[in-house]
Amino acid sequence: ILPITRQLWLVSGEACSALRFSWGSRSEEGCLSSMWALDVDCDGFPLSTTGGYVWDAARHLASFLEVAGDRFGLLRPGVRILELGAGCGWLGLTIARNVETVAEICMTEQVEGDGLRWLNHNVEKAKANGVPIGDRVTTAACDWTWYTKTTPHGAQDHGEDNARPEQEKLAEFAESGLDTHGVVGPVDESEALARIQQDANAKAQGIRHIAETSWDLVIGSDLVYNSTGVEMLPVVLRELTKNQTTEVLYCHTRYRLELCDIDFLEQLRLNGLHCREVRVPGAPSPPPSPPPLTELFPDKRMAVYHITAGAETGAEQ
Repeated sequence: ILPITRQLWLVSGEACSALRFSWGSRSEEGCLSSMWALDVDCDGFPLSTTGGYVWDAARHLASFLEVAGDRFGLLRPGVRILELGAGCGWLGLTIARNVETVAEICMTEQVEGDGLRWLNHNVEKAKANGVPIGDRVTTAACDWTWYTKTTPHGAQDHGEDNARPEQEKLAEFAESGLDTHGVVGPVDESEALARIQQDANAKAQGIRHIAETSWDLVIGSDLVYNSTGVEMLPVVLRELTKNQTTEVLYCHTRYRLELCDIDFLEQLRLNGLHCREVRVPGAPSPPPSPPPLTELFPDKRMAVYHITAGAETGAEQ
């Protein structure tokens, strides 16, 4: 008799039940059944950023990496991983928790909205809870708009002039009595100025660290949900894969926003990137995609895309 594992996930507010039949440690879908420890506890922070809770695409990508990560160098000793839009940090922390041979996994978030501060909070929480991540987990500021103009570091220069709008913004917070954590109350001017400098330093350090490190793998999950992301993410990935050796694994919920799906894949092509959907060995092929924009409510499904420098598109079993 095959043991049965049932998982109930929420996909964009809708309940999605996945029934998996497991034989030994592997399921019919090709996913490992609870071999990785998935016990990383991250605090949510839904007020200012989209990274306030663990998205289902992050869990899906973790399941994929658990089974098929070695195909993309995950288990190679000394591998260095960059996560874009890490949010609360669950995916990166889970990888570090389970893959001891990772030399570094750098989780990135934007400074604005306190995304980076909240990410750092969860990293420290994991360490305090005894999660065995050592010093292999790092964090860095990353704003996709940096990549719209290139410098020797491959991103925009954020010097004092570029930090000035940040100062004006925080000054407005101080005057209004609303600080960047969304807590109403008086804000000390010296504290606001100190935070301005901290944010400027974080941006400068993030640019340098991302640009000066040779990344083996870039990962991300459900990062595209509007036209800005559709245009910006392919540009970022183009810059990060310029060395021709960096690979990207990106998990995306298809048919959540169908127009974004279509435009995103086209923008990848226009930026000279090769994108193909990948699945775990033995996994059944997904149902054929309906013609674009022909169904009012197409069934959502999660897809893992393997993206590299190149111009072809296709699918990989």
